[in-house]
Amino acid sequence: MGIQRFVFFSIHNCEKHPEVPLMEIKRCTEKYLVDSGMNFTIIRLCGFMQASFPTNLCKQLCFIVLVLVASFSIFLALHCYFFKEF
Repeated sequence: MGIQRFVFFSIHNCEKHPEVPLMEIKRCTEKYLVDSGMNFTIIRLCGFMQASFPTNLCKQLCFIVLVLVASFSIFLALHCYFFKEF
């Protein structure tokens, strides 16, 4: 059956900040998905609800999400570089 749709969590306006490494990784990954011909959905997150959580918990959650997203983006970029396909 394979992958029917790839869902990617990106960042709002990532193309406007190529000097920020994570933003550039997100932009490159979005471009790869568009050029790939796969079925995909890109969800561009614009922020986290810091006011809904105690400050320390929010920072910890944001850091965990950031690490997970960055790790997956790096994995995808390396996979694409070495295998030239998804």
